[in-house]
Amino acid sequence: MLVKNAIDFVFAEWADKAAGIVSYGVAGGTGSGAQLRQMCGLLGLADVPAQVSLHLASDFENFSVFAPSEFSTDVLTGLLDRVVEWTEALTPVRTRRAASMV
Repeated sequence: MLVKNAIDFVFAEWADKAAGIVSYGVAGGTGSGAQLRQMCGLLGLADVPAQVSLHLASDFENFSVFAPSEFSTDVLTGLLDRVVEWTEALTPVRTRRAASMV
């Protein structure tokens, strides 16, 4: 609920931005990631198709210190690259929206 309240608080700032979803947990947090993806459309966020699911057993030392596996590092890098690409692609949309609000 705290995440939802935080997202709602900055609702206008989310419009026409790119987002990448990274979740973690015993089962990779896939359920939470899926729920967040549903909210992205309502907020005007363009969420990249890839979702990274980190697992406590393989991507965290002692289940608390982030130490991603080589595979997870590669997937995270790919996700971040896509977010940057989509952010750049959406720049004209944000610029037009800002100009129309003046």
